[in-house]
Parts: sequence; structure tokens; C-alpha cells
Amino acid sequence: MIIFISGGVRSGKSCGAENMVQTFCTKRAVYIATSRQTDKEMQKRIQLHQKERQAANTPWVTIEQSVNLQQIFPNLQSDDAILLDCVTNWLANELFLTERRWQTKEGKQAVFFI
Repeated sequence: MIIFISGGVRSGKSCGAENMVQTFCTKRAVYIATSRQTDKEMQKRIQLHQKERQAANTPWVTIEQSVNLQQIFPNLQSDDAILLDCVTNWLANELFLTERRWQTKEGKQAVFFI
């Protein structure tokens, strides 16, 4: 099952998704963090998310992967509850992390055909 949670910036999507995973997860909870620490504000937001997961009743396996998500697939198990936070950050990282990568044929295939 895939559940997609959408909403505005800082609207509580991550907290709601974390609560949902903690409520229904019977095996392993995996948090895939795609954000990069680009400035002090983002560093604080990342630290807040980390503290919230550490304080949770469910032990989280955190994987920090801002690009090339296919690299972590071998580390995932079929019965994992996986929270990808956040797909828009991941997509922006893939498109713009490397200068003009999104404009090349290879870059488009890597992003759109994973």
C-alpha cells in the first residue's frame, strides 16, 4: 500500500506521516531523509525531525539519501513501513544538485525512470 500525504510547507505533513507509521507499523519503520543541510534554518528543521523520531515509541531506521534513491533499495525489506520525507526535496535535489543535470537525456532518464 502507498499513502501519499500532501500539503503546504510546514503544515505538519511529516509529523502526521510519522504518527501514521508509528500507529500501523508492525515491523521495521524506515525514514528516508532527502533534505540537505543548506543553511542554519534547514539544519534546525532537520534536528527537530531527528529529535521527534528519537522520542517516539517506534524505533526508526533513518537513511539519509538526498539523491540516487535506487542505491538504498538493497537495504529495504519487503515488510518495512517506509516514510520518504520529502519527495519534492528529492526531486529538486536530482534536478538541480548538479548543474544542468536535468537538461541532459541521462539526467531526465535518471529522474523520471527510476
